[in-house]
Amino acid sequence: MRVMKAFYTVTSIILSMSTGLASTIYLPGDYQLYMSDIIVLDSVGPERTITYNLGVLAGDQIEFSIRYLNLNTLNEQFGDTAFSGEFAVYFNSQLLSGANGITSGEFAELSVPLPDSLPGDTVELRVSLEGNSDPLAFYRPWLRITDSIPPAPVSDLAVTAEYFSGLKLEWTSPGDDSVTGLASLYELRYSTDSLDTDTTSWWNAAIQVADPPAPGQPGTLDSLYVFDLDTSTTYNFILVAYDELGNRSGFSNLATGTTSRSYMNNCLRYDGIQFVEIPFNSALNPDTQITIEAWFYLDSSYTWNHATIIDKPAPSHEMPYYQYNLGPANHTDFYAQLAIDGRYNPFEQYNVLLPEIWTHVALVFDGSQRHLYINGALINSVNETGQLDSFTTAARIGALRNLNDWFYKGFIDELRIWSTARTQLQIVENMHRQLTGVEFGLAAYWNFNEGSGQLVSDMTSNHTDGYLGNSADPDENDPVWVRSTAPLDSLIDGISNGGLFRPDRSSLEQNYPNPFNSNTKIEFYLPETSVARIDIYDMLGRKVKLLADELFPSGLHNIIWDGRSDIGETLSSGIYFCHLKTNGAEETVKLLMIK
Repeated sequence: MRVMKAFYTVTSIILSMSTGLASTIYLPGDYQLYMSDIIVLDSVGPERTITYNLGVLAGDQIEFSIRYLNLNTLNEQFGDTAFSGEFAVYFNSQLLSGANGITSGEFAELSVPLPDSLPGDTVELRVSLEGNSDPLAFYRPWLRITDSIPPAPVSDLAVTAEYFSGLKLEWTSPGDDSVTGLASLYELRYSTDSLDTDTTSWWNAAIQVADPPAPGQPGTLDSLYVFDLDTSTTYNFILVAYDELGNRSGFSNLATGTTSRSYMNNCLRYDGIQFVEIPFNSALNPDTQITIEAWFYLDSSYTWNHATIIDKPAPSHEMPYYQYNLGPANHTDFYAQLAIDGRYNPFEQYNVLLPEIWTHVALVFDGSQRHLYINGALINSVNETGQLDSFTTAARIGALRNLNDWFYKGFIDELRIWSTARTQLQIVENMHRQLTGVEFGLAAYWNFNEGSGQLVSDMTSNHTDGYLGNSADPDENDPVWVRSTAPLDSLIDGISNGGLFRPDRSSLEQNYPNPFNSNTKIEFYLPETSVARIDIYDMLGRKVKLLADELFPSGLHNIIWDGRSDIGETLSSGIYFCHLKTNGAEETVKLLMIK
């Protein structure tokens, strides 16, 4: 049987389960021991309470069992006088059972069924000496729970997002017995075959997904990403749940989804009045550390003062104004803010951007410093200690929320919020890669690959989903889904964003890696045979290197630049620009060299 790899949004567990039959589990109680596993009751301690936590168990029959013997009978050879023993077992104040005439020095066993109605998640049983009983010893009291009641079948399994070679599924956790406790294990299978009337035959022939998620609390949303699927293919899914004793639920409903025809990285275009609304979720409130990063492309016609990428405001537009706010102030300056211990902390950096170029930004706070990175390069650091402020406010992508102002114009892609302080190396290594959503510390992640509809999905298990515009229905404030040209590779599929889609005109791809140290690869595409000239310029606009000026055939080409000038001089760290000129077309990308 073929087993597929799954990326999932809750921690997985692996259990060995039997299926379809009632099983028995033994649950020791919590009690104070005198020696080893023995409870001793005598005139000094004539009773003992034993507590059981049934919070994750449910069954159709629960028995309390205890072994006992007469200590005086056991110790007659040491001078004890044996008369008789007597004890009783109480459930709260209710007498359940007991034994008397205990004159044996060998263990006997008492088992008694517990009442059907248990008080909450905790059972307390009291074992008490009765009359003038000899001292008694009790060994290993336990509950025997026989459970043949399976979890309820999942009824809302659905494919909620479709990707190149992957699908996202969501459903509601059923719990054990559909009432109490947790289900313990999921099993998910899929097939390209349609489901006929014989579901069992379909299930037996279907492919099993490896490492499904562990079930969440009953009634909460569980989700799963299944990748390594064929493209442009329709898949059918069915899910079953098991309890801790291996009782299996019935089959879920059938969920169907179709993978994309090809890898497509989408993003959202904002035209000056559009935004995405993200309702409040506690995942938006990291407490001690935070990293916010995104790719953005500011439109050349933008003329306002602040273009907000993401804004999470204070409850009112008063000090400290913003929990966090990130975005270009104009075409050359950047504006980033964090509220720390109630302080308003604007963080402005000048002369770092150009219009109409995809730019990556990352704002990091590690508890003692704030850092701003542009295209992976550290632009500025500020000493700042304290606790991050947390507000129960919604967030907006593309506009200032409290004032309904500072609208963004251009493109936004790959917006990520982390509850950790990402290092420069982590930022550089992952800024050109799409994530799976299960990375450590990732609190919210919108890759905008939906490509249609009103929903903007958070790829993490925190489900910090948003919607376009003012409501879940279409309106004039909805940004537009478009194909992204951000310099991204698919971490899931391992292919370049530029490797599958070729325009009908010349194009210059973002160099990789970027930032780079010793050399970097520059790719360009020509739709037809033509002369192509590629030059490198420094920040002052001076040409420092001619990489190519010759006739190339149509297709994809790449050139390696080693960071040297035309005269062989090793250039210093900084921002450079690669300029492609072909027949009537010109394009420029920004390069960052770090030595």
